[in-house]
Amino acid sequence: MEKITAEQFKHAVQLDPAWASKLTEPVEVTGYCEMNSSRISHLSSLLHFTGYNKQGYAASFYCCRQLEEASGKFSGGVNFTDSSIARIGDLTITRPNKMGIAAWFKNCHQLRTAEGAYPGSVVYNGSGIRRIGNLIVEKADSDGQAAKFVDCKNLGVAEGRFSGVVDFSRSGIKRIGDLVIENTDKKGQAAIFAGCKSLEKAKGSFPGQVDFSRSSIKQIGDLIITEPDGNGHAVDFEGCKALTIAEGTFPGFANFSNSSIKQVGNLVIMKASNWGKAADFSDCPKLKEARGDFPGSVTFNNTGIRKIGDLTIRTPDSGGRAASFDKCSKLEVAEGEFPGSVSFDSTGIVRIGNLAIGNPDKEGKAASFEKCSNLEEACGRFPGSVSFDRSGVKKIGDLEITACDSDGTWASFQNCSSLQLKPGDYLLQKQIVEKSFHGLVEWAEKHIRVRMKAREALRDPGIEL
Repeated sequence: MEKITAEQFKHAVQLDPAWASKLTEPVEVTGYCEMNSSRISHLSSLLHFTGYNKQGYAASFYCCRQLEEASGKFSGGVNFTDSSIARIGDLTITRPNKMGIAAWFKNCHQLRTAEGAYPGSVVYNGSGIRRIGNLIVEKADSDGQAAKFVDCKNLGVAEGRFSGVVDFSRSGIKRIGDLVIENTDKKGQAAIFAGCKSLEKAKGSFPGQVDFSRSSIKQIGDLIITEPDGNGHAVDFEGCKALTIAEGTFPGFANFSNSSIKQVGNLVIMKASNWGKAADFSDCPKLKEARGDFPGSVTFNNTGIRKIGDLTIRTPDSGGRAASFDKCSKLEVAEGEFPGSVSFDSTGIVRIGNLAIGNPDKEGKAASFEKCSNLEEACGRFPGSVSFDRSGVKKIGDLEITACDSDGTWASFQNCSSLQLKPGDYLLQKQIVEKSFHGLVEWAEKHIRVRMKAREALRDPGIEL
């Protein structure tokens, strides 16, 4: 076999861009071959590129506008980015680069079919790929990814068998076909369909977490996810504006935030995340009722929730919180049973109904009604401190708090401008001294003198306010 250096090959191509097409015998090209922006028009299966650089690339044909066919044998990764590659010929790559990437076809707008056998991952981002043909990726790269089809707007069907994660972000995928992903990446993710504006149905079987965020998913179909990722997350539907029903069975945390969810249907979450969180419905303005059975805490912040219905939360999260309804402006009644603390800050709460909280959070806080301007009466039974700061509370009703928080505070009414208390007030004496706060109560700042007398009374119940 004739041997030539990479420089000799480059010189031959400068003289004749079609030099490789005229070969009749095998030729070995030694050393890393960098042909970026050259006029080369042909490669050949008779060419064997045996050298490679420190990154493990054997050759680079970046921005080779006259090169239409990828062929030849390479002992390292090959870069065809921004070239005019339209087809894959007799192409053999014996090993990937140091990162585990075998080939780059990024922005190859003339390339229509993803095919060939590769020892490492392949990048097709922004290419003209219309279909995935006989494509074999033997091993994923160092990040666990087998192939990337990001921004492949002409690719309509997600299919093929892959040894690792496949990224279809912002592609033209319309449906998930016969797609087999054998392994996840190091984080436990299996596939990415983020920003796929033509994909309407979530389906398929995956060995790890799947990202459908900001896609056009309308329906969750026959979707099977066998394991969550390393954080305990199973699926992400964040920003799916066409998705109206939360349903499906998932092995971990499910994210529906900023979507168009109207109702929680047949949704089964088998296990909460590593931090004890089961689901997130934040910023779902069309969701009217909080319901469902969850193994961990749930977030309903800034939703259209009007009532708390058949809602079951088995355990609070790692911080001791069971649920959050912050900024739910249409929620008027605080009710339901919760195993941990609950936050109703900045909601439309008018009254505290049949609300049962099993335990306070890690800091000893049971509930928060801060900035609830429509709440006029502080009442209820709580196993930890409660904050009514900056709320519309006018009076303290049948309120019982059985334990203080880690700061020694039992209740806080700071900046409650409608709460009128003055020295000698019988209600103040009755609630603090006789009824069971048994500790520090923070009053409105304009009632500093009352607060100090309250503290003295707690130390010595004989003191009159």
